[in-house]
Amino acid sequence: MIQFRKISLALTIGLITSFIPMPNAYSEFSLEGNISEEKDEKRYLISKSDVPTGQDAQVNGKLGDFPVLEVFGAGAPGSGVIIAKKGNYYYAISANHVIGELLKGDELEVKTIDKVYHTAEVLVQDNEFDAALIRFNSNNKYYPALIDPNTTATNGIASIANGYALASKEAKSGYLRSSSGKVISVIPGNKDGYNILYSSPTNVGMSGGAIYTIRTKGRQAIHGMTQNLSTDKRYIKAKEDWDNSGISYTKYKGEFYCNSLWTPALIGIHGRAESYRAGGKSGASMGMPILPLLSKFQKTLLEHGIKSLPHELDTEMFKDACEIYKANY
Repeated sequence: MIQFRKISLALTIGLITSFIPMPNAYSEFSLEGNISEEKDEKRYLISKSDVPTGQDAQVNGKLGDFPVLEVFGAGAPGSGVIIAKKGNYYYAISANHVIGELLKGDELEVKTIDKVYHTAEVLVQDNEFDAALIRFNSNNKYYPALIDPNTTATNGIASIANGYALASKEAKSGYLRSSSGKVISVIPGNKDGYNILYSSPTNVGMSGGAIYTIRTKGRQAIHGMTQNLSTDKRYIKAKEDWDNSGISYTKYKGEFYCNSLWTPALIGIHGRAESYRAGGKSGASMGMPILPLLSKFQKTLLEHGIKSLPHELDTEMFKDACEIYKANY
């Protein structure tokens, strides 16, 4: 098997809202350096209908549903996001106020997208951020979210919130919700790490859920087959090969894109709604940026043997969602 060249991420630890970009946007995300900044039973296996393309991708967060968990702790039910896998263990981040204070004999449970319940354990609950690192064990296949160190929350970029909204007076049952908006502002050093203000509508129960974006610095989107067909042996294919494959493709500025696949990139963890000083809600949602959270949990992840996170083309989500990849590799 031909593997991508690995490039470690060298960043300055302690920075909360800034980072030094990697020289190669397709390199894996190293965790060894410093970090700054029924019908549904088989749904965890991505099908063609789950893959948003073209303009649909800008408002369709269905791929973003797969890493999201429903979390049942000592607090009110909430959500979580799978960020890594090691063996049969899945590692996820949720909000501290969802996990709550677990006493002896208390159980933490998570429910995956296939509606299976799993017993989970808390690895770390952070004191500065309203965030906790948890893990659960399963032989089933689930999808960690894509984390790209070159993709962070900045003013004006698209935002997609995914989480399990609880039942309400208006909605008689809870449901997995995806809503689009944009990042309104980034406030460094905000209380409990809630540095991101964004406009995607959220509801009770979505705390601990995912905040994604579909845009990156300097690129239309973080999708595509490869950035350099001449040097990347894994993707050396003549244009005629694509034409004869019967699978459509798009060529944009020298890059071959995977059927316009947009892989959502995790930029934060949702947890709150902004309140006015005089009372009431402003309508803005609040989240914690993902890179500072990884910095908080870095030591524990390394102790568990998680030394890096894959770049997009090596994620299970990309491999299962990309028709070209499945047809040719």
